[in-house]
Amino acid sequence: MSDHEKVAYKGLRLLEKIVDGDDRLEWDSGGGGYRHANKTEPRSGNYHLELKAISEGTKDPYCYIYKDLQTEPGQIWETSIYAKLTESPGGGKASAQIKMTFMDINGNKLHTHESARLKSIKSEYEELRIKAKAPKYTTHVRITPVVSLRGENAAVAAYYDDVHVSVGQTIFESGFENGAVH
Repeated sequence: MSDHEKVAYKGLRLLEKIVDGDDRLEWDSGGGGYRHANKTEPRSGNYHLELKAISEGTKDPYCYIYKDLQTEPGQIWETSIYAKLTESPGGGKASAQIKMTFMDINGNKLHTHESARLKSIKSEYEELRIKAKAPKYTTHVRITPVVSLRGENAAVAAYYDDVHVSVGQTIFESGFENGAVH
């Protein structure tokens, strides 16, 4: 089993433990673990999303969720999300960010744009933004909040809230009020 497969397997087992009985969101996921959290201070509403990556013997742990939306070449997409890094071993190797990936009809990645990376623990949420134009052959765009750790065996976690996606007009918003990721 590759390191990627080991991380994904451990993430699924962790997911089963932390979201047992929760509702479902319109997001898909991969790696690490995540939960519909309300025990700490969300930016707005009663809930936010926590993404947590735990290495448990594998280096470079990561965790993400993603939302795919249909698009056309040439459209200008904007996305924003509020995030804060909440757990890190230090040393600047942990990060939280959002990515916007344009994909073709076969699921091939055409181009990925990345926000700035949050690399230090702070008490307040920070806004992460991306604005990009869909390249030729694009059929959908993937919005991906992600938390990762480079080169260490440890854990990293981040809270996310209030995602907004638009292409001229708002087409998707979520405050993570409805439950766990599936």
